[in-house]
Amino acid sequence: MIAVVTKYETVGHPHYPVTACLLPICSLNNMAVTTTEGIGNSARLHPVQERIAKAHGSQCGFCTPGMVMSMYALLRNYPEPTTSQIMDALSGNICRCTGYRPILDGCKTFSKASISYLNVKCRKAQKSNFPLLFNEKEFLPLDKTQELIFPPDLQVSESWMKVFQGERVTWYSPSTLKELLELRTKYPEAPLVMGNTNIGLQTNLHGVFHPVMISPINVHDLYTVAPDDAGITIGSAVTLAQLKTILSESVHKLPKHKTKTFQALIQQLRTLAGEQIRSMATLGGHIASKLAISDLNPVLAAAGAQLNLISKGKYSDLYKRKQPMCLIQVCRNISTTKKCEEFVSAFRQAQRERNAYAIVNAGMRVRFGEGTDMIQDMDIFYGGIGSTTLSAKNTSQALIGRHWNEEMLQEACRLALEEISITPSAPGGMVEYKRTMTISFFFKFFLQVLQNRNKTVSKPLVIYLSSIKDFDTEIPKTLQIFQEIDTKQPARDPVGRPIVHLSGIKQATGEAVYVDDMPPVDQELFIAFATSTRAHAKILSIDETEARQVPGVVDIIRAKDVPGKNAVDGQGTLFSEETVECVGQIICAVVADTSDHARRAATKIKIAYEDIEPAIITIEDAIKYKSFYEPFKGIKHGNAEEAFKTADHILEGEVHICGQEQFYMETNSLIVIPKGEENEFDIYVSTQDISTSQFAVAAVLGVPSNRIMSRVKRVGGAFGGKVTKPAIFASAAAVAAQKTKRPIRCVLERGEDMLITAGRHPVSGKYKVGCMNDGKIVAADVSFYTNAGCTIDESFLVLVVALVKMDSAYNFPNLNCRAIACKTNLPSNTAFRGFGFPQTVITLCMPEHMTQQNNK
Repeated sequence: MIAVVTKYETVGHPHYPVTACLLPICSLNNMAVTTTEGIGNSARLHPVQERIAKAHGSQCGFCTPGMVMSMYALLRNYPEPTTSQIMDALSGNICRCTGYRPILDGCKTFSKASISYLNVKCRKAQKSNFPLLFNEKEFLPLDKTQELIFPPDLQVSESWMKVFQGERVTWYSPSTLKELLELRTKYPEAPLVMGNTNIGLQTNLHGVFHPVMISPINVHDLYTVAPDDAGITIGSAVTLAQLKTILSESVHKLPKHKTKTFQALIQQLRTLAGEQIRSMATLGGHIASKLAISDLNPVLAAAGAQLNLISKGKYSDLYKRKQPMCLIQVCRNISTTKKCEEFVSAFRQAQRERNAYAIVNAGMRVRFGEGTDMIQDMDIFYGGIGSTTLSAKNTSQALIGRHWNEEMLQEACRLALEEISITPSAPGGMVEYKRTMTISFFFKFFLQVLQNRNKTVSKPLVIYLSSIKDFDTEIPKTLQIFQEIDTKQPARDPVGRPIVHLSGIKQATGEAVYVDDMPPVDQELFIAFATSTRAHAKILSIDETEARQVPGVVDIIRAKDVPGKNAVDGQGTLFSEETVECVGQIICAVVADTSDHARRAATKIKIAYEDIEPAIITIEDAIKYKSFYEPFKGIKHGNAEEAFKTADHILEGEVHICGQEQFYMETNSLIVIPKGEENEFDIYVSTQDISTSQFAVAAVLGVPSNRIMSRVKRVGGAFGGKVTKPAIFASAAAVAAQKTKRPIRCVLERGEDMLITAGRHPVSGKYKVGCMNDGKIVAADVSFYTNAGCTIDESFLVLVVALVKMDSAYNFPNLNCRAIACKTNLPSNTAFRGFGFPQTVITLCMPEHMTQQNNK
C-alpha cells in the first residue's frame, strides 16, 4: 500500500510517496498522511482516480490505490510531469493483472508532451467512428487550488523529545543533536531508525527484535546541505530521493568537470529501489547498514567521500574504507569533492534494471597529472563480492605512474583478478560471473575515460564502445488489434464496447471492500499457523508452554480439536499430528486477540522431529524412488514403435520447466463468523471456488454443507492460486471459531502464503521423435513428469490438459504419450493460469531440436 506523507517545512511542503507497510506510525508525528480515500470518492473523484479507472487501469484492483497515490505525489510536486517522471514514479509499484499498459495510458494524460498511442488512429482506418478506449476530453482537469492543504494543527515545530511506550518496544524521537547523542550513549545497541527500510525488513522477514529504537527524524542538524567550492556536505538524514534532486540541481548549475562524482551517484540512484523506498531511505542509513550490495558505498568510497561522525563529547572525520563506525557514533554528514582532473564512474549489474539488488557493482576513480595521461591516483571499489564493500587497493597502487593505454588495461585486469578473491560462499554465489564482471567494469571504465578525455580509441576497441552507453528507456508504445463496433449495434448492447470496469471507480477511490477491509466483528480473534520446518519427519512432541505465555493468546488449535474429518479433499491432513510431508505443512494454529500476538505465539511453539528418509524433493528423486500418484494418464494412437523403424532420423531429448509463484497481490484472507445456533457459520473468503471452501468447512466441522454460508465479494488477484488452497485456511479458522465460539480473522503474510500454497507445477519431459529427411514427423514417444507435491490437489487435471494439448500445431500420426504425477515432499502445487498449456512447450522443443540436428 502506498501513502503520501507531507512534512511541514518553512518553504513549501514536499509530498513523498512511501511504502506504508514499512513506515512506523511513531515516525509520523506532526506529519500529514494522505491515502486514496482522502483525495476523493465515487461521488467526487480526484482526476488521478478518474483517469486510472476510466483508462481501464484496474482489474483485481488491489494495487490501484497505490498506483493512484504514487501518481498523486508526483503531481503535487510536478503538476505537469514528463513521461519519464511518470514512469519513475510508478517504478516502485507492482501490478499482476494489467501489464501496466492501461495504467500508464491513464497517467500519461497528465503529461503535456505525451502521446496516447492507443487513441491515435491507424493510417489504414481513417474513419470518423474509429473507436477510442477512453476519451481524454471528458476527464476532469487537474486543479491545484482544489488540493488538500497542510493541516494547520500540524504546523508546529516541537522542540522536546517524544517517547512512545509500547508493549515491548520504547521509541525515542529526540529533537536536538544533544538529545540524540545522549540516547546513543545510553542505548548503544539501539538502532537509529529513519525510513525503516533496513530495520523494518529485518523485523518483518527475520524476526529481529529491538526493545529500544531511536528515531532522529526531527533532528534538524542532520539535514544539512552545504555546497561550497570544494564539494558538497550532505546531512545523513537526507533521503535518497532528496539526494538525487540535490545532486541533479548541482549538475545543472556547475561545469561538467566538477560534477563527475555527482553524475556517478545519480546514475546509481536512478535504479536504486523505487521512488517510494528512495523517499524513505536516508543517505546515512544506507551507508551505515554496510550492505554488501550497496550501490552507493563503492562510489562514495572511490570518490573519497568523507564521513563526519559525532558522539557525546567527540567529533571525528574518517573515510569509510579506513575504519568502522563505533556503536555510539552518529553519522552527521557526508562530504564529497569535485576536482577537475578526476574521472569517477559507477557500475552495477542486476537481474533487472530496477527494484533488484545488484549482483555486483563498482565505483572507480582516476586522477591524471595535469595535461598528461599518466595516472596520479586511483581507487577501485567493488560491492556484492564480499561481506562489505571491497577495495582493490594493491591494483590501484600498482597502476599509479602508468599511462592510460591498452597495456595498462591488460595489466589492470590481471592484477584485479589476482587481488579480488571471491569465495564460493560469497553472498549470492555466481562466482565466475562476478569475476568476469569485475574486469568487465574496469574495461568499461577504461573506455569511458578515453571518451571523456577526447582520446582516440584504437580500432580493435571501437566495436566495444556501445558497451558504455546506457540502454535507452523508451516510452512504452502499444499496438492493440480489436474489432470495431458495428454502427448498427444497439446502444444497449455492451459487447465489444470499452466500458469502465464495474468496480473500477471504487477500486481507485479505496471504497472497494476486500476481506481484510471489512470492519472488525465483535469479539473477533486472529489466527496464525505453526508449520513444519522439516520436509519429511515424524512429530515427536509439541510444546505449547511458551506460546501460551504470550499476551493475548486465547487458545491453540490442534488435530484433537477437529470435530469432523481432519482432512481437506485433495489437500491432505488439516492439522498434522504424527508425521509431516513437507516444509510449511500446518501442525497447529494459535488464536489470539491481535494478529501480532498470534504470530508471535506461533513462533514460540516448540516441535521436536525425527527425520524420515528419504526426503523426495525433485522429479529426479521421485523417479529414483518410484514415488508416483496413480493412475497414470496417457494418450496413444497409431503404432509409434513400428513407425520409428521407418524414420530417417531419431532424436531424443529432455526439457525441464520450472514452477512459478502466482504472487497475487492480496494474500489468502478470510473471516469465519459463528452464527450461534445449529452449527451455522458465515464465511467471507477470497477465493475463486466458493463451493470448495464451503464443502471443506462442512466436512471438517461434521455438519451439513447447508449450515455453511460462503460469501465472496471480490478477490485481489488469484491466477488459479485461490481455487483449492483457501479451503485449507477456511477449515482451520472454522475449527477455531467452533471451539472458541468467536469470529476468526485469517490474513496470511506474504512469506507464509508462499510457503504453504506453492504454485505452478514444475515439469520434466523426455521425448523421442522420429522424422524423415524432409522434416516430416512420423512418430513420437513422450513422457511428462510433473512435481505434484505432497498431495494430489489439481495435478491430474493439469496433466490431462497437457496431454490433450500436447500436439500443439503439429500432427503426430503415431504417438505414445504418458503423463505421471510425482509425489514429493514439497507443498502441493495447484492451479495456475494456463493450467497445463505452458507445460506443453515440450512439444515445441522437438521440431527445434530436429531443425538444429539436420541443419534445416
